[in-house]
Amino acid sequence: MHILLLSRFIGAVPGFLDSIGLTSRTSTRIAYVDDASKPLGSLPFVEEERRQLQQLGYSVVPVTVGNGTAEDFTSTLESVDAVYVAGGMADYLMATLRRVGADTVLSERVRAGLPYMGASAGAMVTGRSIEPAIALDGHTEGIMLEDFSGLNLVDLVIVPHADGLLPLTHLNLSPP
Repeated sequence: MHILLLSRFIGAVPGFLDSIGLTSRTSTRIAYVDDASKPLGSLPFVEEERRQLQQLGYSVVPVTVGNGTAEDFTSTLESVDAVYVAGGMADYLMATLRRVGADTVLSERVRAGLPYMGASAGAMVTGRSIEPAIALDGHTEGIMLEDFSGLNLVDLVIVPHADGLLPLTHLNLSPP
C-alpha cells in the first residue's frame, strides 16, 4: 500500500507521488474527498488544500462522497491515480463513508494499490480507531457513532494536532 498521512499542509505530497512513479503532475488525477470539512462551513483551510494541489499542477477531481453512492465512488476511484482525503471532522467523515458504503470501497481500492493521502481527519480514519478525534474535537452535531473503528489501513491510532495534549491512557484502545 502507498499511504501518506499528514497533520496539515501538503508539502510532502509531490515527493510521495514522485516516489511511487506519479511524476507527471499535469497527468496525475487526484480524487479530493471533502466530506470531513462539510460540518465546518467556509473556514479558510477548507478550500486551501484543494487549491494548493491545483497550484502544484495536479488535476483535482472534487468528490463529496455523501452526495453519491458506493457505485459512484467506485467509478471515481477507478478514474484517478490517487485519492486525497481532506481534514475536518473525523466522526462526520467516518459516518458518511459508512452510510454510503464507501468505507469498504476505499479500503479495497487502497489495498489494491491506489495511493492514499490523508490530512488530519483523512489521516485519522486510516487507523484502528477514531476515538481520539472525539476526545479532541467532540462529536459533530447530529453524529453519534456507536463504532469508532477506522478503516484499519494502518495498524496504528493516528492523532494529528494533539501535540502531546491527549493522554492515551484515557482512551479505551486495546492492542490489535
